[in-house]
Amino acid sequence: KELVVRLNGTSDIDVPSWIIEKHDDVIFFTYTKRLDIPLGWMMSQPNRYNVYSASELTSDDLIHEILSQDLNVVVPFDVTRGNDLPTEYLGHRVIDGDKHDLRFLDDDGVIVGLRYKPVPGSPKHHGFIRPVPVSIC
Repeated sequence: KELVVRLNGTSDIDVPSWIIEKHDDVIFFTYTKRLDIPLGWMMSQPNRYNVYSASELTSDDLIHEILSQDLNVVVPFDVTRGNDLPTEYLGHRVIDGDKHDLRFLDDDGVIVGLRYKPVPGSPKHHGFIRPVPVSIC
């Protein structure tokens, strides 16, 4: 088995390189909204993987741009537990990101779809939750 550490559970800070380099037998990964942090596997730190997490400020154009580089984008959809995620969004394949949290195992160039998980007492919707596209045949 391999040790995996998810960084930044509730923050989005850049972790000092020396920590990752000192533990080269550990895979470090994080979700980030920061475009100043390289996405995907880092060449200088091959045990580090960063995946972009879309927010309400993320444009569709930016999602396309990231995906065109064979990088992944995590997108939360207005779908609740027990319901299916869309299979495609903005013309790109959507995979089920609720099956596991090991983003570095995902195929490249996909949207990692997440279901909306409301927290009791919080607003029904947040700006970063994307509506599910509807196809009319």
